Amino acid sequence: MQFIQGLRLSKNPRLAFVGAGGKTTAISILAKEMLTPVIVTTTTHLGSWQTNIADRHIILESNSDLKKIDPLFDGITLVTEVPESNRLIGLNTERIQLLHEFCEKHNLPLIIECDGSRQLPIKAPGPNEPVIPDFVDTVVVMAGLSGLNKPLTKLVVHHVEIYSDICNMEENQTISIESQTRLLSHKQGGLKNIPPQARRLLILNQADTTLLQSQSFMIAHQL
Repeated sequence: MQFIQGLRLSKNPRLAFVGAGGKTTAISILAKEMLTPVIVTTTTHLGSWQTNIADRHIILESNSDLKKIDPLFDGITLVTEVPESNRLIGLNTERIQLLHEFCEKHNLPLIIECDGSRQLPIKAPGPNEPVIPDFVDTVVVMAGLSGLNKPLTKLVVHHVEIYSDICNMEENQTISIESQTRLLSHKQGGLKNIPPQARRLLILNQADTTLLQSQSFMIAHQL
């Protein structure tokens, strides 16, 4: 089954990815499966090396730069603000709305990475995260199962202190099925800032062993 079939998406979704454990890779796979012009952007930031998820990269230095986007371009277009150091900066509130209007006008799918996780498998949202626009109709929450059965440390979890508060855990305690289920189902965890009208989907990624596959089914059952 293709990714796009499993997510049961509309033809031109307004799709947000949050969480941790492979968001950018998942976006890349999904965009390629769409076989149509696709617009990809972020409301946070990406690493500069992640431009390889797209066939071309448009940088918005002003609102008028939206004219650089060719709606007939047969491929994946990544749209960001001007890069800083090794980071691709996400669109501000005004420009993400303008990009949404552009996609509406030209009937284009829009995929948005709305969370940063420093390439760790697990994340608890920070105070101002995730940044999900109100117009989003589907939110995919991701979690990397490679973080299960490991100690709660900064090597595994982004925002250890927040994860600890949500899951009633001490640092260095083992991340369990129960704690991960609690995080994903918590209003300040996996469900945070999701627009009320949006469909909510969960991807449990990195189930690379028989044990993790079994544990993924247990998490899914509890949720």
